[in-house]
Amino acid sequence: MSPLSALESSMITSLEAHKRLDVPRYDADIVAPDHAGDFFSNDYLSIGKIPHIRKSFVDALSRTPFLFGSTGSRAISGSTSHHVELEEYFVEQFEVEKAMVFNSGYMCNLTFFGYAPQEGDVILYDEFIHASIHDGFRISRAKDHTFAFSHNSVPDFESKLKQILHDYPGIPSGLSTLFIVIESVYSMEGDFSPMEEIITLVEKYVPSKSAHIVVDEAHSLGLYGPGGKGLLREWGLEKHVHSVIFPFTKAVNFIGCVMTTTPTIYQYLSNYGRSWLFTTSLPHVDLVGIKFCFEAIQTQEANQV
Repeated sequence: MSPLSALESSMITSLEAHKRLDVPRYDADIVAPDHAGDFFSNDYLSIGKIPHIRKSFVDALSRTPFLFGSTGSRAISGSTSHHVELEEYFVEQFEVEKAMVFNSGYMCNLTFFGYAPQEGDVILYDEFIHASIHDGFRISRAKDHTFAFSHNSVPDFESKLKQILHDYPGIPSGLSTLFIVIESVYSMEGDFSPMEEIITLVEKYVPSKSAHIVVDEAHSLGLYGPGGKGLLREWGLEKHVHSVIFPFTKAVNFIGCVMTTTPTIYQYLSNYGRSWLFTTSLPHVDLVGIKFCFEAIQTQEANQV
C-alpha cells in the first residue's frame, strides 16, 4: 500500500474521531442485511416487495416510448413534455397552483432554501429539521439570519417569532420575508409537528405578505391523508402553508421529489436555482416510476397496509 497523502491522513484522523465517539461507520460498500424484519428502511409500505406491483411496473415501462436519458438539464434540453406533464399531474393531484419536480428531496431542499430567500429575509426552523435543509441554509443569502426553536416547542417558537419581528422591522413592515420551516413528521423521533398551533401563531403575528411557511412531508406522504397525500391534508391545513416538499423516497419507494409552491417561486427557481439549473433532469424511466409508485400508494391495497 502506498503512503497516505496529506488529504487521506486528515480524513483518517476524522474517521478515528468518529470511532472514539462510538459513531457508527457508514462506508458505502457495507451492505445492509436483508434477512431481518424491516424496521429502518424507507420502504414504509413494502411496495418494493409486492410481486404483482413489480409486474405492473414492468408492463408500464414496456408501453413507454422513451426510457433513458433526458439529454440535458431542465434549462437546456431536459425539460421535455413528459417532465412538464408530470408536474401538471401533481398540480391536479394536490390541487395547487404549481408543482416543481426535482431529482431528489435533497436537491429540492438545497435549491429552495439555498436560493429562494432574498437579501434581508429570515429563517425560523425546528431544531430537528433534515440535514439537507441546513445545507441549503449554508448557501443562502439568509445564512446569517437563521434561528432554531426547540423541537416542537410552541412556547419557544412564539418567543423566537416575537424576537425576530422586533429585531427585523422589514418583516412586520412587509419588506422582507420570514420563512418558517418544519416537518410534518420527524423521522428520528417519530413525532408530529404541532402544525396547527404554529400556523395560528404565524397568522396572528406576521403580515400575510411577509410569511412563508414551508413543510417537509417526507415522512407522512403515503401514510396520512386522503390518498396518502400527507399530514397537512389529514388535518385540513394545506391551504394555510405556502410551499410543501414531497420526497418520493419513503413510502412511495422511488426517487425524486415534487415541491408544491407558487408560480412565481417556480419561475424564479427555474432561473436562479443553480443546483436545479446545472443538473441533468430525471430520465424518462424515473418519470414513469414516480407516477406509477405514487398511484400505487393510493390503492386499496396500500390503505390496508
